[in-house]
Amino acid sequence: MQAIYAVGDNGAFGLEGGLPWGKNAKDLEHFKAKTLGKVLLCGKHTYNSLPKAVFKGRTVKLVERRDDIFEGDHSNSIIIGGASLLTLDNLERCDTIWKTRVKGTFDADTYLNFDYVDKFWVFIDRTNEVLHEDGFIKIVESNKVGL
Repeated sequence: MQAIYAVGDNGAFGLEGGLPWGKNAKDLEHFKAKTLGKVLLCGKHTYNSLPKAVFKGRTVKLVERRDDIFEGDHSNSIIIGGASLLTLDNLERCDTIWKTRVKGTFDADTYLNFDYVDKFWVFIDRTNEVLHEDGFIKIVESNKVGL
């Protein structure tokens, strides 16, 4: 299983059903490339917040907080949010985390604190590719240790 998410420097994750920093075409391309052909695990709010074109070529499984998302084979699954699915317990079961760190602090109504990811995962690839003039940086984390 994998996970993909984006956060600001202050842990900003969501604002009024969207992204605190607005839309970014290159980050959406990155999301599409990493999720193509995968089973997307997401909550209802995340599903409703994304353009439906994002789901083309992917299978979507709507998950409620109380659902056991780990029943069965999830080798081709990727958690895309929301915050109630992106928990330490769920991330511990992931082989790979694709994280976009958005430089800057943003107002948000949903925040994620993933300091533990930085402490317990080893960076295997870090591309300092600026995805936007506001300083989007794509980071790939994988090969967890010590969890």
